[in-house]
Amino acid sequence: MTVRRAIRVRTSTPNLFPVRQPTPVIETQMRAVGIPAWETEYCFAEPIGRKWRLDYAWPSRRIGFEQEGAVFGRSITGVDGQTYRIGGRHNTGAGLQADCEKYSWAAILGWRVIRATTTMIRDGKAIELLEAAFSRIPERT
Repeated sequence: MTVRRAIRVRTSTPNLFPVRQPTPVIETQMRAVGIPAWETEYCFAEPIGRKWRLDYAWPSRRIGFEQEGAVFGRSITGVDGQTYRIGGRHNTGAGLQADCEKYSWAAILGWRVIRATTTMIRDGKAIELLEAAFSRIPERT
């Protein structure tokens, strides 16, 4: 079997070579400092009929955590001479506007959302913010 055929077989056959995703760094950090159990992809806006989700959530405290990916977008020039923007939706006008609406509604609904970039997670600033939130925000009864 050629390499090209092997790649085609691997990508077209589901679960032929299952890959275990590594534990996200923030989850390892949260466990290390004793952050209570969390829910992932928590739908916080059902009361207003929206399907917005938080990456991590603690509903009893109304604390949410969002890892913002691809925030440091950049422009490149293609071989055709055109300029192309590379990066996530967070650094497009429409993406930023959608994020503003989502996070504004989270605040209106009583959520405190900690937002962090991957750099903030790597350098420990994100876990410091989460620890600060948990030390100041009691559980709701």
